[in-house]
Amino acid sequence: MITRKGIIGLSIEDDVTILVHIQRKAGNKFIINEVKQFITPPGAIFDGDIVHKTELIKDLTQIVMLSKLTGVPTVIAISPRQAIIRSVNLPQMPKNDILKSLEWEASRYITLSNTSFTMDYNKLSEKEIDGTTYLELLMIAAKNGVLQKFSSLVKKSGLKIKSIDLEVMAYLYLRKFAYLNNVWSELEKAWTSVAIGNSCTSVSFFQRDVLQFVHTIPIKKNNIINNEEEIIRELQRSLNYYHNQIKKEKTQAIYIWGKDAEKILSRLQGKLEFPIYNLKLSLLNNVFETSESLLKDEIAYALGLSLREVVS
Repeated sequence: MITRKGIIGLSIEDDVTILVHIQRKAGNKFIINEVKQFITPPGAIFDGDIVHKTELIKDLTQIVMLSKLTGVPTVIAISPRQAIIRSVNLPQMPKNDILKSLEWEASRYITLSNTSFTMDYNKLSEKEIDGTTYLELLMIAAKNGVLQKFSSLVKKSGLKIKSIDLEVMAYLYLRKFAYLNNVWSELEKAWTSVAIGNSCTSVSFFQRDVLQFVHTIPIKKNNIINNEEEIIRELQRSLNYYHNQIKKEKTQAIYIWGKDAEKILSRLQGKLEFPIYNLKLSLLNNVFETSESLLKDEIAYALGLSLREVVS
């Protein structure tokens, strides 16, 4: 739910930090009140984790104060590189036993001693094997230390933490919002999101609005622009693994996100067996009643986070 203060989606990447503030208007309309971005201080973020926060907090606090956003509820997200995301099959059992089993599974991958973590899961499917019902579950776990750093950053910058999500979900929220407002098409039965960042590319597989699998490719945006052959090869490997090894329904469409997405799309078009699209944010101009100049490809991640409470 969005209060009168509105809500902020905050994306912090190793090259740029972007803040998007939206507010609800009469008649269930929305307005983008602020879009602010600044260069993330060098060395502040490494591999999706906050390494040095002092300058980052200083820069963000200045934006918050000048824009009079103190105390606004904020949604932030962590990178898949800082989370354990795995499909797990368990025999049907009580919820408490499921949680214990998944905690044991997560502890196999979070190997540091005395490291606590927060875990959640989604039920993907059920199947019968030799008369026993098995649950296919998607487990998502993150170290509490990582979550605390992001939460602390938001609070020390003068904002109010609303929730911490997984960054790949931002694009699902954006698609759902656009569909509900008759701007984009309905979610396909099976679709793939490709989020191109400054330091890596995240490939996320969905069935409608349920996340199924995430693969992070260590390929930077500039590498894709200069040499598309490597990303085509890695994307095809991700698709093959998802379809042939995990044996999920075939993707019907691939969506490219991030700065220069349109330029990258032109290089990838026709190179994979599935259609590839870039959904232009400018199409949301009438929904938000805002300047089209604000709706640029690079704000998709932050804008999607700001819409979490609208579509969830």
